[in-house]
Amino acid sequence: MILLIALLTIPAAAQWQRHVFTPKGERLDSPPSQPLSYFTQYPSLRDEDHDFCYSCSPEKRLAVAKQRKDRAEVKLVGKVREFEVYDVFYFFEEAAEPQWKSILIKIQPDQYREIWHYQRNEGGIWPSYLLQVGDVTLLGLSDDCYKQQVIQEYYWFGKDGPVRIDLSPIWKAAKAVIPEDTTTWYLYDGRTELPAGRIKVGLIRKPAWQCCNGGVVEVRFELNDGQVVVKGARLDPTQKLRYPASCR
Repeated sequence: MILLIALLTIPAAAQWQRHVFTPKGERLDSPPSQPLSYFTQYPSLRDEDHDFCYSCSPEKRLAVAKQRKDRAEVKLVGKVREFEVYDVFYFFEEAAEPQWKSILIKIQPDQYREIWHYQRNEGGIWPSYLLQVGDVTLLGLSDDCYKQQVIQEYYWFGKDGPVRIDLSPIWKAAKAVIPEDTTTWYLYDGRTELPAGRIKVGLIRKPAWQCCNGGVVEVRFELNDGQVVVKGARLDPTQKLRYPASCR
């Protein structure tokens, strides 16, 4: 009976996904929960590109990791429903700026699940944040901010845990109303546009391939339990898209 109660208090594993983003690519997986020390001790062992001590045995990798001057800083982002959300910033050797970042969700005393693992490429790493959309609190992140590119992800929290919001219905709705000689540009400012329920999608007119010289599609939408419900899309061929000033 005690085991059954414990299992019922743990969010369903099928609801939890981790997004891994490294210079070698990205993927989704669903690793098990771990104590906090798993993420903070010997950060080099958390390398998802498997470059650290590549040809070493597990024992050798641990020995090398113990000799390094790596460190991890844990910062509370906030609480959504009953879930505490933490950023973990990883610093390697004498680096003053973090090179990696994890987002952890606390599910039990000293048990955490990782939903975001980012290993820096060219862009920067920034603290995650909570975003109010109506009466719902979302978790947001803006990482890999470089020139006019930024990774933005948002998570809705149900009773079973966080669910990554799929914005693809917005891009699909925009594509349905654009001219044949244009394509869409996926730069947006989630901090302001998600609460407003409107995202302006810039268009690139071929063959110039410059954003955004083809007009703007404004897509209206609602979030229903973390799902995007498109309410309409309107093309304005005379409007120009303004870039977000910063990803911070």
